[in-house]
Amino acid sequence: MIWGAVGCVLCVWVYVGCKGSSSGVLPPDSGTTCYYNGVDTCNVKNGKLMLSINPAQVYQTMHSFGASDGWTTKFIGTWADEKKKNQIADLLFSLDTSSTGDPVGIGLSMWRFNIGAGSYEQGDASGIATDWRREECFLDANGNYDWSKEAGHQWFLDAARKRGVKYTLGFSLSPPVSMTANGKASAMDVKGVHLNIAPGRMGDYADFLVKVADHFHFDYISPVNEPQWAWGGDGSGGSTQEGSQATNTDIDTLVTLLSKDLASAGSSSKVVVGEAGTWNYLYTNNTDGRGD
Repeated sequence: MIWGAVGCVLCVWVYVGCKGSSSGVLPPDSGTTCYYNGVDTCNVKNGKLMLSINPAQVYQTMHSFGASDGWTTKFIGTWADEKKKNQIADLLFSLDTSSTGDPVGIGLSMWRFNIGAGSYEQGDASGIATDWRREECFLDANGNYDWSKEAGHQWFLDAARKRGVKYTLGFSLSPPVSMTANGKASAMDVKGVHLNIAPGRMGDYADFLVKVADHFHFDYISPVNEPQWAWGGDGSGGSTQEGSQATNTDIDTLVTLLSKDLASAGSSSKVVVGEAGTWNYLYTNNTDGRGD
């Protein structure tokens, strides 16, 4: 399952599944994408287009309607203007209706929290060009946790819960920089397609995620994000944001350790495993152990 993109405050994914025609013949190409049941709905001049809906036929069940806090909440959440912040939070999370009968907000039911890896503290040395795409880390190189980090993110997490958002999910783009193979939160100069993590640190990474999940009481924890992209590991010399490649084997090892640690800690957080840069990586496109 793709839970959402991380590059925006609000990313709404709409996925429409369509059955092909019984003849298996594609409609003619008129340069539009408006075909429904063989009818070019963009060019219907007169008459009515009739759509039949069968509520008894269920094709899928949506778990939640969610969005991510990356990347702007680090700034917005620390604004001094509480009124403006709360207006934004209402637009995202509110289930209320105004006096005119209009919805106050879009009523998200899941809020995704970006668990930073420490590129923000590194500044320009992180290799990530803009601080908009860098994040703080709760853990420093000496093993100390500072829960005051990511204050802007935390403000929105609290605002979501106050407005009744049902689920929260913590997602990680990279291990903390103190655990990565290159000391950075992207895959810069990392050869191959494996997770950017130093030898022997996978268990430490799992422990870190458990502590963060436990501290914030996340319903879900997502330890890997879009592992098919290079995130600087293509020799380009930089990355647009925090991120790491990972093979299916890497993910299996990490999720196994993480699940055991969550169980040992008595945590109620559940691991979300399915992650892909695009839909087809979920079921095909497995040329280097990072798909299917």
